[in-house]
Amino acid sequence: MPTWNSRGLRGSTLEDLINMSNDKYRTSHLALVQKIPTPIKPINIDQSTRHITLAYFDQKSTVDYIGVVQGIPVCFDAKECATDTFPIQNIHEHQIEFMREFEKQDGISFIIIYFSSRDEFYYVPFSDIISFWERSENGGRKSFTYKEINKMNMEKMRDSIDFKNTDIKTLFRKLLLPTVLGMIFSALFVITDGIFVGKGIGSDALAAVNIVAPLWLFSTGVGLMFGVGASVVASIHLSHGKVKVARINITQSVVISSLLLMCTSTLFCSFAPQVVKLLGGSERLTPLAVEYMLWFVPFSLFTALLNSGMFFLRLDGSPNFAMMCNVVAAVLNILLDYLFIFPFGWGMFGAALASAIGTTVGALMIVFYLMRRRCALRFHPIKMSRKSMQLMRRNIGYMCRLGSSAFLCEVAIACMMFVGNQVFIHYLKEDGVAAFSIACYFFPIIFMVYNAIAQSAQPIISYNYGLNESQRVRRAYLLALKTAIGCGVCFALTTIFCSPEIVGMFIDRSYPAYDIAVKGLPLYATGFVFFAVNIVSIGYFQSVERAKYATVITLLRGFILLTACFFGLPLLLGDRGIWLATPLAEMLTTLFILVIYISGKKEHKEKSVSLDKMGCTPT
Repeated sequence: MPTWNSRGLRGSTLEDLINMSNDKYRTSHLALVQKIPTPIKPINIDQSTRHITLAYFDQKSTVDYIGVVQGIPVCFDAKECATDTFPIQNIHEHQIEFMREFEKQDGISFIIIYFSSRDEFYYVPFSDIISFWERSENGGRKSFTYKEINKMNMEKMRDSIDFKNTDIKTLFRKLLLPTVLGMIFSALFVITDGIFVGKGIGSDALAAVNIVAPLWLFSTGVGLMFGVGASVVASIHLSHGKVKVARINITQSVVISSLLLMCTSTLFCSFAPQVVKLLGGSERLTPLAVEYMLWFVPFSLFTALLNSGMFFLRLDGSPNFAMMCNVVAAVLNILLDYLFIFPFGWGMFGAALASAIGTTVGALMIVFYLMRRRCALRFHPIKMSRKSMQLMRRNIGYMCRLGSSAFLCEVAIACMMFVGNQVFIHYLKEDGVAAFSIACYFFPIIFMVYNAIAQSAQPIISYNYGLNESQRVRRAYLLALKTAIGCGVCFALTTIFCSPEIVGMFIDRSYPAYDIAVKGLPLYATGFVFFAVNIVSIGYFQSVERAKYATVITLLRGFILLTACFFGLPLLLGDRGIWLATPLAEMLTTLFILVIYISGKKEHKEKSVSLDKMGCTPT
């Protein structure tokens, strides 16, 4: 049996550091972690000082420390190693069993090891400890090395993101690439429906899908609203070290958004013909629209979850997995669309079912990710007490206010489709709606790219806003703005010079809608640059908790100005005015944003002058 004076003081340097850290966490109300003393039986006592000089351990030790960190139970051992090789025998079997049982109770077990010769500290989770232990038990190496630990930690850090210290351009690029790629695959998700429906079923089917598209945009908007709201709140809580609160936020957002969409989906499907009529469906288009709607709308909650989950995964430092969720959903949709529409001949039912399956699989990937205990951001049980329900209602209300402009952005596109369908069917009949549907398929693709840019900047802006790092916030916003404007110029030029090829992807030249769309798309593309500025600016205002500005801008561009332009311009310019309505609304909104920017700059300048006169330094 080991004695106290032979081994008990090993690791004292590391333990002193841990004890000081635990004291700091306790006084800062971040964690409560206690050193667990091992009972000893004294053998020799110095009678002059009453100090124990020799003793035996009376019981087997469990671990050095047990406590709670932001609601998470933790237990760990402190190990100090003077060489690059750590013997497995220094971790005892009863400690392994204790940590195993602790993990089964939803706690987190680990060791902190200090390689004193290198002056380096490492966190080794139980999953790694047990692999080393089992390797030893099965006749393998009886120790693990510094190189093994270092390699494991480097692999685990490959997706980690430091929002506070990393260079803004580097940070933005790291988030942008997987986000844009994910959005491109989401765009393929949208555009594939249009191509297969137009080529495999006909232009009337394309128009019918456009009639019910506002319902899909509604569910997407709900997902974005809760995704933006919860991720902004969660990122600010994370910047203050409140991990448990951040987990509760995302859980609440997923639960409430899912319940909301289950209710609305049931309502829409129960009155499907009436809903289609309300959305502008003619007698010729209504049967096709109802068939598509009844097989897609019931899966709306998965559409919302796929959109909101992207924010949570990126905030958790997993932008690549977020991209994969979109990739899997898009690839499934493409394969099943072709299979169901062409070989099987299932028509509108097949197109709707393919989209529903793709969305559901992508959303379930997110659910499984957020259920993993190793994730910093994951689902957390919601209490059903009266006080908890009151807090949840408050949290949901705040999230909805923060994310309302994201919801309104999607509803604005739905409004554009709804009002546009009414105007086009009035002036150009069903062929006009079919031509407009091509623009509506193309428009969300542009929106998704701009939205990807805004979403890439969002966690950077929110996190640094929570830390009052105003210069980093400004640099992130300007970088996102320049990127979006560059993309807008490219999209506009491509659409203007390649409109016949774009339209030809959806319908054949034999349809009257082809010529209408080829003439109209170049006019429609003139608003893409203004659209870029508006979407990124809305994202910025959401990220800095200025939801009022974001909401006003969204209402202007998506409802007030758009509706006025759609009904007013055709009276002045005829058919050309219908296509120019959206670009004009976007341009006027950009001018409004410019007014906000100039006013804010002037106000800041006046404040600085006032502070200078008082002998103060502006912050």
